[in-house]
Amino acid sequence: MISRQDLPAPPVPGVVPARVRTVYVVTHPEATHHVDGLVGGQFDSELTARGSEDAGWIARALRTGVGSQETAAVVASDLRRTVQTAPPFYPAGVAQLAAALDG
Repeated sequence: MISRQDLPAPPVPGVVPARVRTVYVVTHPEATHHVDGLVGGQFDSELTARGSEDAGWIARALRTGVGSQETAAVVASDLRRTVQTAPPFYPAGVAQLAAALDG
């Protein structure tokens, strides 16, 4: 589990220098509200089978781009479709990461 101590300090002028960071933003793939013609928002839908497959493809593409030596963190909302999208990126689980960031 990631803890606050594992995260680098934020840049502070004159104290901690700024660092270059790359941020990848990924939206959840196809979810049931898409195929049901509903508006997403806070509607807590799940990924479809196609969405789950696409999440795996997205994760493989990111691993290729980011590389295995890079440190990465995944941040997601608590909606089912985003929690279901995250495991290919962060196998330890989003709940553990969210608890570490909130703690």
